Amino acid sequence: MNEIVNVSLDYLIHHPGNPRKEIGDIEELIESVKTQGVMQNLTIIPINYWDSEVSEVQEDEIKDKISDVMLGLSQMETQILFYILIGNRRFEAAKAAGLESVPCRIVTNMSKDEQVGLMLLENIQRADLTVPEQARGFQMMIDLGATVESLSADTGFSPATIYHRLNIAKLDEELVDVAIMNHQLTLSEFAELEKVEDIEKRNHILKTYPGNIKFGVSRAIEEKNTKEWQRDVFSKIRKEHLLEEKPDSIKTWDDGVKMIASLDVGDEVDISVFPDARIYYTISWRGLGFYYVDEEKQKEIKAKKDIETAEQKQREEKIKALRDDEEKIKTEIERYVRYLMKEPTVFDGKDAMESIWQGMMNCEYGFSVDTDDICAYMEDEPEDELEDEEAKTRLAKIPVPVQMLVTLYDTLRYGDFHMYGGRYDEEKMNEIDRLVSIMKDYFGFEWDEKTEEVYESLVNGTHSGYAR
Repeated sequence: MNEIVNVSLDYLIHHPGNPRKEIGDIEELIESVKTQGVMQNLTIIPINYWDSEVSEVQEDEIKDKISDVMLGLSQMETQILFYILIGNRRFEAAKAAGLESVPCRIVTNMSKDEQVGLMLLENIQRADLTVPEQARGFQMMIDLGATVESLSADTGFSPATIYHRLNIAKLDEELVDVAIMNHQLTLSEFAELEKVEDIEKRNHILKTYPGNIKFGVSRAIEEKNTKEWQRDVFSKIRKEHLLEEKPDSIKTWDDGVKMIASLDVGDEVDISVFPDARIYYTISWRGLGFYYVDEEKQKEIKAKKDIETAEQKQREEKIKALRDDEEKIKTEIERYVRYLMKEPTVFDGKDAMESIWQGMMNCEYGFSVDTDDICAYMEDEPEDELEDEEAKTRLAKIPVPVQMLVTLYDTLRYGDFHMYGGRYDEEKMNEIDRLVSIMKDYFGFEWDEKTEEVYESLVNGTHSGYAR
């Protein structure tokens, strides 16, 4: 139907298959419509031709209704609506300008694909259409059966331009929109992406490097070339050798693990240098490393480690025995010190005091003790801090030589008697022996025979726990 008729706006609605969803800025168009009216007709189609196939009877009914529309009857009377194929912006401008009707050309007997194709062709050629909108429009036309050549003839775009747009249409729609909006991506940058064959990889670049597409493409190409080189190297080695990725349990720096070759990306592999053994490989950013394990060497290393482990276990047991014996000695000395504190005796302690004082002066650790420290040895368990008067009262009952003995012992009792690794500490043991000699000479202390024997081995360095 080529006749142009005025159709009430009440009859018209936007086409659901229109690829262009945004109307855009129509302020200037509204002003033009207000002053000059709608200068170019709309193209519309009865909605019946979209929803279902129309029978001959229905076509006759539709034609009658169209005739009623042309006579000016209202939509309520005719019970028909039209989809807008061409002229959505003019329709919206007319509504905004207050018009009641617009000039229209009514078409019928168009399939869904034909309707979409017509809308696409009309929209693709618009100057204000964005590149992604063009791209999606071309893709829809291709999906409807068009060819690049037919699109070029219909739209005036070169085949190369259409191919570039179709490649943009393959990308993730949301990523494309964000990249254009936030990073002002150019057509040349979209064309750069085409150097990468894999579409998912293109989307990854668009998401990861939206501000530096060229770098992302370069890196993707480099990764692709590296993987192809790796496959080529592996294929040559596997012809003659068992090959597998090096497990974490094999350390490249261990004795018995030998490097065969280290290849940078692009290097040729020399099979002749590979021994007749299982080959392990590692992958790094720069290339490949190849290793093999000398099993005989590994057995030797394992046997050596087993011996070292057994020796270490033995050594640990001896160190434990050494510490246990030292604790026994400490316990015996402290037990007697506590006994002296609980059972104070009057001493003619001048010689004792001089000996203890010399012990203090010769002690390399220095000493620091207060009333509470001394009084603590009166109890089986340390008490809370004593009030000054109570502490002084208690302390007054303790002979000064005993107080001095406690001070010396309190200085020497901390830490091990031996040095690191179980080494004999002659200086420390001399100080302990000085303390014990004072206790024996002036305070009546003595060991039982078994403890005396242990003590002597600690003092003279013959204990089996000392490192040799």
